[in-house]
Amino acid sequence: MGQLFKSRRFDASRFDRILDVGSGAGQIIRHLLETARPDAEIVGFDLSYEMLKRARERLKSDRPAFVAADMLEMPFRDNTFDCITCGYVLEHIPDPFPGLSEFARVLKPGGTALLLVTENSLSGLVTSHTWKCRTFSRHELREACQNVGLEWHRELWFTRFHEMLKLGGILVEVVKQGQIDGESS
Repeated sequence: MGQLFKSRRFDASRFDRILDVGSGAGQIIRHLLETARPDAEIVGFDLSYEMLKRARERLKSDRPAFVAADMLEMPFRDNTFDCITCGYVLEHIPDPFPGLSEFARVLKPGGTALLLVTENSLSGLVTSHTWKCRTFSRHELREACQNVGLEWHRELWFTRFHEMLKLGGILVEVVKQGQIDGESS
C-alpha cells in the first residue's frame, strides 16, 4: 500500500480534505500522513472507538482527527471532502449501496475515492472465508459505483506482480460526478 502512495500512482498531495473510512488501526492514514500535504486535513473514521484509539497510539501524531460512527450515517455535511480512502470495508456490509451513497454524499463534486475491496477470485475466496466477508466482481462494483454517481476512473494495482496474477483485490479510483466551478465533470 505504501508504494502506491509513495510512487504517487495515487497522489494524496492533490487533496485538501481527506476522509479515511474504516481506518482501523491507521494503516492507510499512516501513508496519508507521509504523502499528503502538511496543510491537508485528514480524518480517520471507524465504527470502533477502540480501533481509533489504537490508531492514535500507533501513529503518534496529533494531525489526524478521529471520528467514531457508522459509515451508513456519516456525521459530515454534504460535499465536505475532496478525497475518501476506504480499504477492505465495503465487503463487510451486506449491501454496498448505502455505504457508497454516503461516500457520494460527503464527497465534493469532482472528488476522488480510492476503494479497495475483496474480489471474487481464488485469493478473495480465502480472504472471504477467513474474514467472514463478501466478495465483489469488478462489474458489480463498477455498477454499484455508477448507481450512486461515482464514475470508475481507473484501476490500480499494488505491484506488477499483483496485476499479472490478479491478486490483492479490486483497487480502483472513482470520481464523483457533478458540477465543479460551473463546469460539468
